[in-house]
Amino acid sequence: MACRGMPILFCRGAFIDEQTYTGMTYTFTGLQNGVEYTFCVTATNVNGTSEPATVKATPRAPYHISLSETGVYSFAAATVGYGAQTALTVTVYNIGTQATGALSVGLSGTDAADFTLSTTSITDITAGGSDNFTLVPNTGLAIGTYTATVTVELQNNQNITVTGETVDPATTSIAINSGFNWIGYTPGFPLEVNVALAGISALTGDQLKSQTGYSIRLGTNWIGSLTDMEPGKGYIYQTEYPTPQTLTYPSVAPLGAALHSKAATYLSVTQKWQSDGSRYPDNMTVTSIAINGDDEVRNSQLEIAAFSENEVRGSAILQYIAELDKYIGFLLVTGENGETITLKAFDHATGEEYDTHNALTFASNAIYGNLLNPYPVALTSTTTGMSKIVSQISIYPNPVKGRLYISRTVETFDLVEIIDLNGRSVLLQKDFNAASINVSALETGMYLIRITAGKETVVKRFIKR
Repeated sequence: MACRGMPILFCRGAFIDEQTYTGMTYTFTGLQNGVEYTFCVTATNVNGTSEPATVKATPRAPYHISLSETGVYSFAAATVGYGAQTALTVTVYNIGTQATGALSVGLSGTDAADFTLSTTSITDITAGGSDNFTLVPNTGLAIGTYTATVTVELQNNQNITVTGETVDPATTSIAINSGFNWIGYTPGFPLEVNVALAGISALTGDQLKSQTGYSIRLGTNWIGSLTDMEPGKGYIYQTEYPTPQTLTYPSVAPLGAALHSKAATYLSVTQKWQSDGSRYPDNMTVTSIAINGDDEVRNSQLEIAAFSENEVRGSAILQYIAELDKYIGFLLVTGENGETITLKAFDHATGEEYDTHNALTFASNAIYGNLLNPYPVALTSTTTGMSKIVSQISIYPNPVKGRLYISRTVETFDLVEIIDLNGRSVLLQKDFNAASINVSALETGMYLIRITAGKETVVKRFIKR
């Protein structure tokens, strides 16, 4: 709209009013907040010479704020096991004509508890001034989408909707370099280690470690106390593979890929010594065998534990590894650098406890022993009963199809138990005094037979054809 040549007037698409004023300022009243007005000003000097000018402006309420972020803001996707995320900084501007007074900052929505605000209140913002707060997702969240609404309350509220996206394992790759790699687990379902890590080239001796257990690569298999990778957990992957690799997890669970049970790894034995793996930030591994005199102890009920003075720092029950024909302890030890770690052993079959000759110096991520060259744990006391039973008992034929004969001088055994290589008891007889045991119903494969007489126990291996 053209100016009408009057000394002072203002207009908004249609003529509203005109005023004549000879001072330096003028206050207009009756304007609507949030509506744009065009002000047409004509200045006239004492000689009668005039010059018009046009100015557009939108009146604001005396109390009025705006936010640097409005609408929907999405944080970057993160993998399971992630650390602290980069916070979103939100600036609050006072675009009104008076100080705001106290402002409240709040979170609402189903997932409000999964985010953290740096403050829930702002004391005051002067006219034309600003203040800010930060918003960040909490650490340790499981895979999923989390949404919350941030509200800064005065007279005019504006909302920020914060949302994230579920990670797609098929499109989320993880870099694996030679050495130690801290990796997350992106699928929303558990997988056996062999299946989860099928997408990379692993070498014999590579190690995957969690907070509670670990596994070592041997040929084409992962072997150890860590049998499965699970959502919500992080891992350390150590490899000597010379060139960088990219790990991509399966996006769907392969048919038949079921989660192992701990009972499938260990026999049904409650560990004598328990430790809290979360008390210390670092750990190391001791892949071990037990030695009694000059002989390897072949006993799946022998437990090896690590101590710092009298505090338990980890324990493991020996597992029979068919590929090596050895009983291996996968001992994960927590602690602090420089500590002296001593070892003890306990035989769950006999109830006997043993000291050892071993003392280790703790170092973060240290590796003592491996599957091909396990660390020897030397028992200081001899298990004469165990060696006595070994010398008296033999089984035949081996391999066997029907009946397995047990040759011995002891007339009656307290217990004879046959166990498959997954640790399941498939046949059990008490007060056994027969010359043989019928194994014809067993499936083809390798088994362990555990024979107990009093406090003496022996474990032998046989093959069912």
